[in-house]
Amino acid sequence: MAKPTCLCSQSLVFLMIFTLISLARAQSQQSPSYFCFVFNATDFPSEDYYDYIIVGGGTAGCPLAATLSEYYRVPVREKGEVMLCAGALGSPQLLLLSGIGPRPYLSSWGIPVAHHLPYVGQFLYDNPRNGISIVPPMPLEHSLIQVVGITNSGAYLEAASNVIPFASPARSVFIRNPASPLYLTVATLMEKITGPLSAGSLRLASTDVRVNPIVRFNSFSNPGDVERCVNGTRKIGDVLRSRSMEDFK
Repeated sequence: MAKPTCLCSQSLVFLMIFTLISLARAQSQQSPSYFCFVFNATDFPSEDYYDYIIVGGGTAGCPLAATLSEYYRVPVREKGEVMLCAGALGSPQLLLLSGIGPRPYLSSWGIPVAHHLPYVGQFLYDNPRNGISIVPPMPLEHSLIQVVGITNSGAYLEAASNVIPFASPARSVFIRNPASPLYLTVATLMEKITGPLSAGSLRLASTDVRVNPIVRFNSFSNPGDVERCVNGTRKIGDVLRSRSMEDFK
């Protein structure tokens, strides 16, 4: 039997394990492997060996890692794999805490370097979105964000509507407060650019996996993103001034 090896550190391996593909035991399974889906990693034995581990759950699953790492060992067999699916923010955080990242940066935190990978936590991109909200004179059905158009500059025009309760925060001796809040429909037109040029970064705030990392997207640091957002917002203004929007003013 191949000698099992542990990959990275416990904070990576012991994250909430949503999907595990385990090597079956010969005495209990006819097939050499079986597929097992779990919601809670604590349902598994405190120590076992696996060919593949798919780690998921997004950033919300990160706090469980510290608890599991204290009581559970989940080694991976030689030539096994750990597929990290913890989201755009949780994945680089766990990689850094596991010793995968820029060697000088990890050393500054006192994290043992498992693999030097200089760009972990770098080149984070987010699509900037800007919008204008209006209160139409008639009620509208609740609608999630939907793409309603694409401009020549590559900006996506989106629309959404929602019913929001409004209530007076202060009491007045002259105006009687309503017994229940007033519900108004708010419609929002938005623009969102694709393929932003502005890049951000993620840094650790602590070696505790339960502490959120420090994230800076540096939105609008590139003049090209600013120009496209301005053009998209102007297009929203053109839409609001169009004849089709007269009934909503």
